Amino acid sequence: MNTERESGAQLPNGHGSLVALALLALVVGATTGLICAGFRTALEHADRFRDFLIGWAHGHPIPGFVLVMVACSLATFLAAWLVFRLAPHAVGSGIPHVEVVLRGQLPPAPYGLGAVKFAGGILSIGAGLALGRSPLARNSEVQLAPITPVLMMAMRRMGLVLVMSCLRSVH
Repeated sequence: MNTERESGAQLPNGHGSLVALALLALVVGATTGLICAGFRTALEHADRFRDFLIGWAHGHPIPGFVLVMVACSLATFLAAWLVFRLAPHAVGSGIPHVEVVLRGQLPPAPYGLGAVKFAGGILSIGAGLALGRSPLARNSEVQLAPITPVLMMAMRRMGLVLVMSCLRSVH
């Protein structure tokens, strides 16, 4: 007779069936997708608002400039305040914290962390800030690509073998 445990339908330590795990994965995936879609929609609205504000500011040079600077500064300040006051764990990408939690060295972050990251991300990105290093890294790669061969030749002439090997590993 083939039981759940023998057929592999039981998870280790008796924590439910694979069907329940698959259903849970569907729910988690759908929820994550909805949160991401909401974040993207909110970012688009914040971007449109910032564009509207900048467009208005062009018609009112001095007060417009001041208003845009104050509005973006306030949004950035509010995002930073949310992080430092309500969820200090929200600093950074969170990947190192997740790795430490998975190793059992720290407890998981509180549930409010996601809401703080959501709101702080909308406020700061909506104010025109970049999230993370990726946009800058991609832009510099694109901008430096045409001159990379010239840099490589100059480094060879100067004998900078270590720097050259690092550049080769990046490309």
